[in-house]
Amino acid sequence: MQYFYFNECIPLKVTKEVILDKFCDSLREYNKLLEPNIGVDRSIITEKLPSDIPLGPFPEINSLIDGILDHSLRNFAYSLFIKHPIQQYFALDDEMTSELLKADFAINISDIEHDATNLAITHSNGAFLFTVATHNDLKKNLLVCNSKTNASTIEVNNLFGEQKNTEYIEKEILSREAQEKGLWQHLLQVLVNPIYNSSFKRDFESLRSEEQKSIISSFQDAKARNLASPFYPDTKLIKDVTPQHGNTTVMELRVYTPVDLRVYFNENHPSIYLVKIEKKSSPNQSTTIKNAGRALKRLILTSS
Repeated sequence: MQYFYFNECIPLKVTKEVILDKFCDSLREYNKLLEPNIGVDRSIITEKLPSDIPLGPFPEINSLIDGILDHSLRNFAYSLFIKHPIQQYFALDDEMTSELLKADFAINISDIEHDATNLAITHSNGAFLFTVATHNDLKKNLLVCNSKTNASTIEVNNLFGEQKNTEYIEKEILSREAQEKGLWQHLLQVLVNPIYNSSFKRDFESLRSEEQKSIISSFQDAKARNLASPFYPDTKLIKDVTPQHGNTTVMELRVYTPVDLRVYFNENHPSIYLVKIEKKSSPNQSTTIKNAGRALKRLILTSS
């Protein structure tokens, strides 16, 4: 699944008419990416609450959306700005976070320097920018951010509201989605014909490619331990989290990078049953584990 982040690095000394016009252009082009169902998440991630993000003459994003005259486009915009803050959806391990902060990335738009930390986080998470192109410097397929402390640069894929640019972004998305479909097949090969429910496949396909790769790598590491069975618990990589009084064993694969993920499964060697992938930060982890146990019981019964 491909994600977009709202680019706050834009010149704001513009009229309401200009920023509203450019915002609508980007919304229409973004909608074109959703219509063919090519793997774009139906949301735009923001640094914080949209009501806390001022945009030049508009006190916050919701006021900007209220100014859209087209009723359907206005409703579409409101439906998109539902994911925040950035750290809940884009995460980095401690080492990557430290490197990014030391680099201190910035971007120059209209000869004004903007803090590009969030753009660098977006890049590191393999996501795209949703940009309101209030200046020609923003009308680029790739926005370049430069480190203020070393010679490193990054390029972030950028949607800015013009047809040719949208065609470029769509091509990039299709390429990534093809790669991620290949990663699903890779996972199946590593696990040797696993048994899974539709929920597990949706969970896996909703992850970014780096997260998918990390799950595959973790399962490969588990097999390399040469324990009693390929996915036998060891409390660090794989833990037995079967709920008290549970009658179906629930195993938890622990993935630590680029984000903390937990994969819930059951192993009855040589078979492995997969039902759920969750972020460790889930506030209801005990409930998740109980639900995973019930799902595993159903999957085992229906596949026997």
